This record gives sequence, structure tokens and C-alpha cells, in this order.
Amino acid sequence: MKILATTAVFAALAAPAFAGSASVAVQEPVVIAPAPVYVASQDWTGGYVGANLGYGKLDTPANGEAEGVLGGVHAGYLYDMGNYVVGGEIDYNAADMDVSTGTGKIEDLARLKLKAGYDLGRTLVYGQVGGALAQGTFNGVEQDGSGYLVGLGTAYKVSDSVSVGGEVNYQEFKDFGNSTNDLSGTTATARVSFHF
Repeated sequence: MKILATTAVFAALAAPAFAGSASVAVQEPVVIAPAPVYVASQDWTGGYVGANLGYGKLDTPANGEAEGVLGGVHAGYLYDMGNYVVGGEIDYNAADMDVSTGTGKIEDLARLKLKAGYDLGRTLVYGQVGGALAQGTFNGVEQDGSGYLVGLGTAYKVSDSVSVGGEVNYQEFKDFGNSTNDLSGTTATARVSFHF
């Protein structure tokens, strides 16, 4: 009888200790965050120099069309403001743009540009406006004229110091060679630039 009473007392005392272990613990669900997306950022601020090669076609109402290759050098400075990039550039191109009627050729093309673009990381897309100067020979007489340009371009940084890209520009020169002969047309160039 003592054994039975002692067992009952121990069972009564131990019951609360086993009561908590009989329930199943519920854990909160584990939320896994998505992996971060790496976007290669690029700072376009700084100076640059480079070379360009392309093709141009200018209409000369009094003489026909002048078309051919052009190539040269460029230098500029860009300022990166986060999403937007602004800057300026000057370029010079030697040209071999023969006039279709055989009366002359465009030999030089120089331009001063203001640029504004959108920063897409390693890629920069931009528009530009500026002044342009063309020089050539017509009917054996050297002539030149000044005008304006508007254009679009893109550049892609293959490394921190080298970019490749291209531009398309429309130029118009009024009263070329102090005459009523106007020049207007488009040039397209491929470019490589070294940034510092």
C-alpha cells in the first residue's frame, strides 16, 4: 500500500513536467530574400580623347552631292550627375568627299558640340548640338563655310578607360564659300575613346 501511495504522489508531482512536452512546437516560416542584382555602375566624369572613322553625304544644290569617307580625332569632357551626363567635345575630320559632278570635294570638317545624355551604367546614350565648319575646293577655288549640327550618339565602356561607340550628325552650312550655295547632309562615324 505504501508503494502504491508513493507512486501516486510521484505521478502527481511529475504530471506538470510532462504536460509541456506533449505539445508540438510550431515554428515561424523562414522567408528567403531574393539574391541581390548586381548592376555595373560607371562614372563618366572626366576628360577623353579618341579617333573616329566614318562616311558622309552632303547635298550641294549648285554642284550635286559630296560623299565619301572621313576620319579624325576628338577630345572632350563629361560630367556625370547620376542619371544624366553633360559635357562638350571638339572634333576634326579630314574628308575625302567628292562632288558627284566632278567640280570639287569637301576636304575638312570640324565641329564643336554640347552633349547631354542618359547614364545606363556602362552605356551612355546622348544627343548633341553645336557649330560646324567645312572646307573644300569647288571649281578650283578653296571655299569654306560655317553652320550648325544636331546629332545622336552612344558609347559603351569596355573598360574603365576605353569606350567604343558611334554618332550620326546632321550638318547644315549656309552660303558656303560666300555664295548662295548651301551644304547640308549627314555623317555617321564609329569611335573609340580613351578616358582619363
